[in-house]
Amino acid sequence: MANIKYTDLAYLVQSELPGCPLFVIERAMRETAIDFFTKTDIHIQELEEIFTVSGEKEYDLSAPQGSDINHVVDVFRNQTPASSSYTPLTAVTITEYYQKQGSGSPQYYTMTDNDTILLAPTPSTSETLYVLYSLKPSQTSSSLNKGIANRNAELLAHGTLYRLQMMPEQAWSNPASAANNKTLYDKQMGDAIRKVKYGWAGAAMTATYKNFETGF
Repeated sequence: MANIKYTDLAYLVQSELPGCPLFVIERAMRETAIDFFTKTDIHIQELEEIFTVSGEKEYDLSAPQGSDINHVVDVFRNQTPASSSYTPLTAVTITEYYQKQGSGSPQYYTMTDNDTILLAPTPSTSETLYVLYSLKPSQTSSSLNKGIANRNAELLAHGTLYRLQMMPEQAWSNPASAANNKTLYDKQMGDAIRKVKYGWAGAAMTATYKNFETGF
């Protein structure tokens, strides 16, 4: 996964931010990227395997360095090693989770936080489950996914500009321009959310579970 530094994207906005320090631009672009990734689920991580243990219902997930887990998109199992058929578990609320206690083959999952999955019923045997989740840059990140950044450079620029131009009493303050950039940012955010959810054609996307080839 190739990344690009926030500072390497500063050229997108510097001409409209006279006198703004690079570290301030970096901070605003990080905030923009986190907001963008959080709202869109645009960055899907490669599948993570969970190896269940009999009697253990809680399992931790691990995000790559510089990233946090945004939220779990799906959890599923392969019916047999020779089969390409995958069966999803059902996501439930924490209240529903406690109503589905017992011991057996897990059919449900919930989250206690972004990094921890709870399974129900509690596994009674060992098996491999597969977790698909989205990522967002961490609060201490210095870079973001290069492909996503390049495809959404205009959105990142509008989001960074509105955050900085709305700052009061700075050489680069510009409330009118900030309002315009915020409008453009929100519009492009809405477009991105629809593309991630429905695809480019605009119709609801459906998925069939098959053998996965990594290479996101």
